[in-house]
Amino acid sequence: MITVDLNCDLGELDGPDGELQDAAILRLITSANVACGGHAGDYPRLLQTARHCRASQVHFGAHPSYPDREHFGRRELTLPAAELYASLTQQLQLAVRAAATAEVPLTHIKPHGALYNVAAQSTALADLLIDVIKTTTPTASLMGLSGSLLLTRAAAAGLSVQHEVFADRHYQANGTLLPRNHPLAVIHSAKDAASRLVDMLQTETVVSHDGHRIPVIPQTVCVHSDTDNALEMLLEIRNALSAASKRRHSTNGTGTFVSRFVAE
Repeated sequence: MITVDLNCDLGELDGPDGELQDAAILRLITSANVACGGHAGDYPRLLQTARHCRASQVHFGAHPSYPDREHFGRRELTLPAAELYASLTQQLQLAVRAAATAEVPLTHIKPHGALYNVAAQSTALADLLIDVIKTTTPTASLMGLSGSLLLTRAAAAGLSVQHEVFADRHYQANGTLLPRNHPLAVIHSAKDAASRLVDMLQTETVVSHDGHRIPVIPQTVCVHSDTDNALEMLLEIRNALSAASKRRHSTNGTGTFVSRFVAE
């Protein structure tokens, strides 16, 4: 049986509407990556979400980024290493404090936006991020782009890693995500996202926007909370996983493709 972790980036949409959406999403996922002040979020929202994760039995993780609220952490910043190190440390410490107060484990770290994408390919940034995690949250696993340099170096440094794939994003032929300024970057169809995910699980590959089959390790799957129809997409994915599990069970007697929240 292959278990599938569904994760979502939370704490990014401000106000009551954002809180309501996060609460609805928490009922559909198994891991939450919560903004901790770099691109969005603050301590009260972290603590609130940590408590909701505990109540919902959802893994609580930190979602640090470049300190860039103006551009939502989605542009690369050129900062002195010491300044970036201090900012990331502060963000993780905020998440550690919220986890401790809510009495919930801080299970994982997932970089956000440009930090995620650059660290997937940059040795210097990957090593800085790994050092911050080993110093601040050494028992947390690192969630990153499947097959990336970041995860290879993190595993070699002794960190636990989770290879991530994306249900709502298109890929380039080199295995990286299609930049968000590309018109095809985001997948908006819930059915398309769900069928792509089932295909990823069955083949351990993903089809790039220009038709190349790319190998992936689909240990955890992301749907972004700021994708317009995130709730619809998560529901469609759950249904598709359940249907795929039943098909496998009827043909070979095993429920191979099931997630933690879908009964075999």
